[in-house]
Amino acid sequence: MRRPMQEHDALERELKELVLFEERGVDPTGKWSKMDKKSIKARVRMIKNRLAAKRSREHARTYVQELEGTLEALQTKNEALARRLAAVEAEND
Repeated sequence: MRRPMQEHDALERELKELVLFEERGVDPTGKWSKMDKKSIKARVRMIKNRLAAKRSREHARTYVQELEGTLEALQTKNEALARRLAAVEAEND
């Protein structure tokens, strides 16, 4: 799987900086004042999209893990019931 270019925390920090600059014009690092408004909005949108995609992947991963756990439990129960059925059928014969 491809590794992200920036870590999740770094993207969140950058997003906070950009939003602060957009709303109040505060630029402590000095790197955002060089960009035009359109570029800043595009960068904010891109970061929000990446963070949303990461949350979506994490949600999907959690859902699949839950399904796998349920599957394992049901398979175990099915095996136990099959053994019980075989024992009852053997008694009846």
